[in-house]
Amino acid sequence: MWMVRKASDAQVDQLIAAYRGGRPKDSNTDLFLIMSSDGGFRVGVQTEADRKAQQAKAAVYQYYFTWRSPVREGKLRSYHTLEIPFVFHNVDNCQSMTGKGQDRYALADRMAKAWVAFARSGDPNHPGLPKWAAFDTNTRATMVFNNECKLVNDPHGAEQKLLRSLQSIA
Repeated sequence: MWMVRKASDAQVDQLIAAYRGGRPKDSNTDLFLIMSSDGGFRVGVQTEADRKAQQAKAAVYQYYFTWRSPVREGKLRSYHTLEIPFVFHNVDNCQSMTGKGQDRYALADRMAKAWVAFARSGDPNHPGLPKWAAFDTNTRATMVFNNECKLVNDPHGAEQKLLRSLQSIA
């Protein structure tokens, strides 16, 4: 379980400023939701990727799903497990999560093909995606899945590093 140590007002202000800097148009509520998700889930995922990459026994591929669900007027954003209907190319059976837009199909196709390629060979690359480099602790290559898929080195890295510095494993 990840726990936030007691942080000073200055540290909290610094963390909020880091998140605000990377997302200047997001509302305070959106920033709170992102920070809560990052603190409760993403930091652990990052630590797991770091440790697996340090073992150097197999390639590590990290992704960040940022496609926003249109249901409930988009208020749910890109929530945990939303990528599952895309991975299994099952967006029509999950309209309560994905809505009905046509943009779902291209993303589902790209994601499903990546998971199939990874299952077959240990490498998620396929012609429908930009080259997906393996994750390492220096570049932190991460495939960002959205209507436009792109490989990003260490997405939102500064805020993630700062958040990790304020947390400890309990």
